[in-house]
Amino acid sequence: MEQGEGSRSQPSDEIWSKLVPSDNKFSEVELWLNEAEINSEFKISSFEKQKWCKITRNTDLSSATLQNKSLNVIFVDGTDVPTEDTIMIRCGSEIILGPTSEGYLSYRFKVMPVDEPSKKVIKISLDSDHAKCSICLNIWHDVVTVAPCLHNFCNGCFSEWLKRSQAKHATVLCPHCRSVVQFVGRNHFLHSIEEEILQSDSSLRRSDEELAVLNTYSLIKSPLVINNGKKPRGKRSRAIPEEDSSSSSTNLACAQCGTEYMGFRCNPNTVHLQCHACGGMMPSRTDINVPQHCIGCDRAFCGAYWHSQGVTRSDSFHMCAPETFKPIAERTITRIPYLAHEKNRHEQDITERCIRQMGKTLQNVVSEWITKLNNREIDRTRMPLNHSDMITSGTHVCNDCFDKLVSFLLYWFRVSLPKHLLPGDVVQREDCWYGYTCRTQHHSEDHARKRNHGFVILSVISQILVLPQQPPHLSPSFRKWQLLISSIVVSSPFRSSTLRSTRSLVVKSATTVAPKYTSLKPLGDRVLIKIKAAEEKSAGGILLPSTAQTKPQGGEVVAVGEGRAIGPHKVEIGVKTGAPVVYSKYAGTEVEFNGSKHLILNEDDIVGILETEDIKDLKPLNDRVLIKVQEAEQTTAGGLLLTQASKEKPSIGTVIAVGPGPLDEEGKRKELPLSPGNTVLYSKYAGNDFKGTDGSEYIALRSSDVMAVLS
Repeated sequence: MEQGEGSRSQPSDEIWSKLVPSDNKFSEVELWLNEAEINSEFKISSFEKQKWCKITRNTDLSSATLQNKSLNVIFVDGTDVPTEDTIMIRCGSEIILGPTSEGYLSYRFKVMPVDEPSKKVIKISLDSDHAKCSICLNIWHDVVTVAPCLHNFCNGCFSEWLKRSQAKHATVLCPHCRSVVQFVGRNHFLHSIEEEILQSDSSLRRSDEELAVLNTYSLIKSPLVINNGKKPRGKRSRAIPEEDSSSSSTNLACAQCGTEYMGFRCNPNTVHLQCHACGGMMPSRTDINVPQHCIGCDRAFCGAYWHSQGVTRSDSFHMCAPETFKPIAERTITRIPYLAHEKNRHEQDITERCIRQMGKTLQNVVSEWITKLNNREIDRTRMPLNHSDMITSGTHVCNDCFDKLVSFLLYWFRVSLPKHLLPGDVVQREDCWYGYTCRTQHHSEDHARKRNHGFVILSVISQILVLPQQPPHLSPSFRKWQLLISSIVVSSPFRSSTLRSTRSLVVKSATTVAPKYTSLKPLGDRVLIKIKAAEEKSAGGILLPSTAQTKPQGGEVVAVGEGRAIGPHKVEIGVKTGAPVVYSKYAGTEVEFNGSKHLILNEDDIVGILETEDIKDLKPLNDRVLIKVQEAEQTTAGGLLLTQASKEKPSIGTVIAVGPGPLDEEGKRKELPLSPGNTVLYSKYAGNDFKGTDGSEYIALRSSDVMAVLS
């Protein structure tokens, strides 16, 4: 190990980052100082050391600024950095110490994990009246804070105030205290408090329609610096001394403050955005089609804007290169991102080998999956970017968000890859129990190398649950895993999932009938139903993973039993072969027969016959009743709009259809005391819920669950 040489910096208590060489015969460079000049090997063919850069740790503790101190151009993540120029580097950034990759050594910048201090829960007592916007007098929504007075408002409310103030006045005043506003930005800490208040008292929550309108007014995506100045009064002008003019030029916020480009020049009231990458300023403009914010992270970047204005980089103003912020379709990629496969370099290597075996390049694979993303063939639920539904191949994103997107697409590539396309040594390795979600792979190099992590834990759960019975030779530890499997919380490779998603992975195992058996005859009052296939795509054509597919409740009757006896009377099955039926969600036993999934269940578990796709046409059987559910109340008694979560589940509805009735002791049907058109009160948690093609809610339940007829 080598240490970077420091200058004018205090040492850290521990190593905060290091440079990992691509060639193992060279040593890693450890960084102990917050500002260090790197003196290390420069070329692959020589062990001669040379000072080539200075690395300064940034205040966010997760990135650094690199300054080129060599005589050559160096490349950082594909961007050229001339001598004395600076660039921001993050964990995983690739640094090539020359104009080409041939002959020059390359390093990977790695930020060491920081041990988080023990978190303490702080209880804050806050009156909801103190969390209200003084413009709309409601609880904050997407709260922003203005400076220097530090008053808080809704993003949409203050954005509209800002627009009107700039149109009518020379300065922007705080709506609360009337002091001059110099800065405004989103306040994420108060945003969490805002959510806690709304969760504790749902009556304070505004309607979805009102919030949607408010979001259309929201213009503040990143911190804004507001320039305030006096308008000219028409009096005679005075000559500006030379020293004043020269000094004022150095205080200009951006290149367009002093010079007109593409027909635009900043005025004293122009609001400026600060670029997240270079720290430079650019005017905030809504009159052009050039994006100024990355849609994946909502941060401001100036590269695309200055490129569209024809402004080149200079020493006077900080500007980014166009490569830092451009459309997804125009980007090229030559290496797998550091974030891919949960930062497991062994899984990244397997993906590279799979791509080479297929005769493709990484760029080809990523382009194919970007096309699938553009055609909405991929479920975007787990995409680790903001506004994931709005992202297409033409969307401008920053380098960080592009790496996250590529990592997400490579996750889908590995999940959908057939087993025979994996390298032989990978197939022979054991699978880790936790798959992508394994935390041991991050700190145990041996575990990350010896076990497979490029799969979803669903396969493991399925292997445990499909065993119809436990063989006696199974170890106690394996039985313990079977007992505890329901308590495992499954998470995606990017985002932790809820307990609901865990339950959705637990699939009822089917009993497989051997191919030598060609027929299956139900006995008694049992019925054999061929299950309708689950929808693999949504209504919009989006490919759904197995965890998101809805379990079907319908199928076709393929065989029936001989019926049952009630006293001396024999009662035949009430459904015929070929009838399309709907059954209770958790009824029967699942059987795989002739390559298709079937269900054996009692006739009494069949809800009704459905010959169309609309549930309102259901013909109930036996003592079942089909009811159209009355819509839930939209407002409280005081007139406040209710959210979907706070609406009371209705238990009143209108009878649409009734069954022929139950069988009595003589095997005859007893007529139900209900008829279509009756308004009834029923048990709140009974029956099976359905949704009609028109969006209406229906419920099918037994007549005994109906408590009263209303009139």
